[in-house]
Amino acid sequence: MKNFWSTFLACLLALVVANVVIGVFLVMVLAGIGTLFSETVPDVQQKTVLRLTARSRSATIRRATRCRRWDSTT
Repeated sequence: MKNFWSTFLACLLALVVANVVIGVFLVMVLAGIGTLFSETVPDVQQKTVLRLTARSRSATIRRATRCRRWDSTT
């Protein structure tokens, strides 16, 4: 009888943990779907240039003062 109760409690604990994990997963899925429908757009002004450099691994946004042609030499 002792073996029965330990097995029963182990199964009950597994059921509770599985329900919590599935619940958290479903909340994350619903939050992801909710963010797909949000219409927030980052505020980017006109004539701005996004410059990516490999040295610093950071992105800087600078205001374009003049238009120039981007080619492979720059």
